[in-house]
Parts: sequence; C-alpha cells; structure tokens
Amino acid sequence: SYNKFMPRTLITVGKSTAVTIPSDLLERYGLQPGDRVELVTTDLGITIVPVGGLDPAFENALRVVSRSRGALFQRLADFDRSEGKG
Repeated sequence: SYNKFMPRTLITVGKSTAVTIPSDLLERYGLQPGDRVELVTTDLGITIVPVGGLDPAFENALRVVSRSRGALFQRLADFDRSEGKG
C-alpha cells in the first residue's frame, strides 16, 4: 500500500552524504546497520530496496512498472500532496 511521505534531512558522513531511516521502518523491513540496499531511480525519485530482500521477479516487475508508469505515479503523488493542503 501507499504510505505517507517521511521527510528526512541529508547529512554529511565523511566525504559522503547519507539519509537516516527511522527505526520503525528498519524493523518493518528487517534491516540493520551494515545491510546492503540498492537505490532504484524512478520518475518519482529514489527508492531504497534491500539487496536480496525482494523476490527477483517482483523486483524486475517493480522496475518495469516504475519505468513505464513513472509519470502516472508522479501525478498521483502530486495529487496526494495537493489534497493535504486543501
């Protein structure tokens, strides 16, 4: 299901930039410090996906849908954000 936006602030860690993930999300997805994730780019932005955390067929389907329907997802996200201002 679609979840609310969770604003985060980018932080500097050495010569890199990082984003923190709330502990409830780490627990929900079974992630721990040191686990590997992939950053998947879509028309909406960046999606964080646990490496090996999803069924490969589902991961591939997610990539295909993100590429082919990215503009639709963006319009839905824009609509969702505008509804909150109403």
